[in-house]
Amino acid sequence: MEEYTLPKDWGKEECYVFTKVTCMFQAELNILLDKHFSRLCVSRGTKSWKSTIPKEQLSLPVYGVALASVERQDRYYADTIMKSWGPKWPTYATNGVYSKFPSDLVNFKDPKSSTNGYCFYVNKFDAGGETCEWLMTPQDEDRMIYSKVTGKIVGKVRTFTCLESVSREEEMVSWVMEEYSVLMNMKKGKVICVIKQGRYNR
Repeated sequence: MEEYTLPKDWGKEECYVFTKVTCMFQAELNILLDKHFSRLCVSRGTKSWKSTIPKEQLSLPVYGVALASVERQDRYYADTIMKSWGPKWPTYATNGVYSKFPSDLVNFKDPKSSTNGYCFYVNKFDAGGETCEWLMTPQDEDRMIYSKVTGKIVGKVRTFTCLESVSREEEMVSWVMEEYSVLMNMKKGKVICVIKQGRYNR
């Protein structure tokens, strides 16, 4: 929650405050708390602040899931979008996924980059164009997501690929990004992008 106030010399109006409440992911909240306590120590003259929050809880984005089947995994991401609140992800969501190279977003040497992948919450309409090396597969190859209850289509998965040089020795890494979206009109602007490493060629 952010609180806005007026300067003290504005008279009676200074008694009024405006508060803004924002829904946030746990990792985002952890980062802000860590920054808050580090600044608090500086203001009180303490030499340094040693974070008590595990490093994996201070990193954005979060790891994706690795479920038993593709169908279960697809439904998991679709349910995450449909059960989320509002037409947009929180303001701290990553919108620049399409315009950046994968190595700018993820650690290609992380073993989980090829198993779980990295999960990004993207506001599609704020993300801009695809300006790097991501190549989108033909739309007729999109994978449909079906409801387990009704059997009807509730969303789709669109695939992007990228081949990137990650070092001066021209080590090549292939990446796959799967974009999960749902058919609900209110949620059409919210997508989940999962980036996974395909191959790492030394």
